[in-house]
Amino acid sequence: MQSGVRALWDTHDVALRRTDHKRIVHPVLGVIELDCHSMFGEDGCQRLLWFTAPPGTEGASQLDLLSVIGTQDMASADDTWRLRA
Repeated sequence: MQSGVRALWDTHDVALRRTDHKRIVHPVLGVIELDCHSMFGEDGCQRLLWFTAPPGTEGASQLDLLSVIGTQDMASADDTWRLRA
C-alpha cells in the first residue's frame, strides 16, 4: 500500500452515506427509481432503509400504483397455465 493510502486506512475515517439513489426492478412495473435514506441505531448494529420518490416523478406514480395492487398476481390465466405445463 502507498504510504498516503496506508495512513488514511489506519485512521478508519469512514463516511456514512445517509442518502443514495436506488433503482429497484419490480417484476411487473419494471425499474423504479427511488431515493434511499439510511437511519442507524445508536450502536450502529441496526439500519433502517427508507425509500421515497419525489412528488410528481414516475417513481412516485409507481409507488402509488403499488399501494393499490399490493402483492396481487398480475399474470393472466394463460400465463398461469403455461407456467404449470
